[in-house]
Amino acid sequence: MKKKRVFDVIQIGRETDFTSRAFDFIIVLAIILNIVLAIFSTFRFSTGYTGLIYLFETISVFLFTIEYALRVWTADYLYPDLAKGRAWLKYIFSFTGLIDLLSFFPFYLPFFFPSGTIAFRTFRIIRILRLFQINHYYDSLTIITDVLKSKRQQLFSSIFIVDCCFFVHVQSRT
Repeated sequence: MKKKRVFDVIQIGRETDFTSRAFDFIIVLAIILNIVLAIFSTFRFSTGYTGLIYLFETISVFLFTIEYALRVWTADYLYPDLAKGRAWLKYIFSFTGLIDLLSFFPFYLPFFFPSGTIAFRTFRIIRILRLFQINHYYDSLTIITDVLKSKRQQLFSSIFIVDCCFFVHVQSRT
């Protein structure tokens, strides 16, 4: 596939472009299933399905990683007025680029820092950010994105407080 065609496929699909619509459907389905599994895994009876949940998460994280790499690679079509490197950086540090990165990156952390596996469990909440990846596919979610942008300081403060409480709790148990 040519780079321009890859860009057309990973962008919001047109009614007449079956490949692009199929890509959108697969990504949205993977996001929704990940959220359902993240919620399901909080219940005790889910322990019998841990292997299956982990397998699906691994496959979907691989899918999200490839999608992210393709979005970075084709960013010069998204921002045609910028040089290739600047277009990549603009996408990587954009709101949607950061959401995309944060939706799969915590999965890889234990591979690079095995001793911090327990601490990285707090990052599992970030899997919920996959919900905001749907923003690529449905313009009606831009309202939610705008609210999140305007309230991001409060959200980051809340996440910081929750993480601090968790770490204090973990430290007090050891």
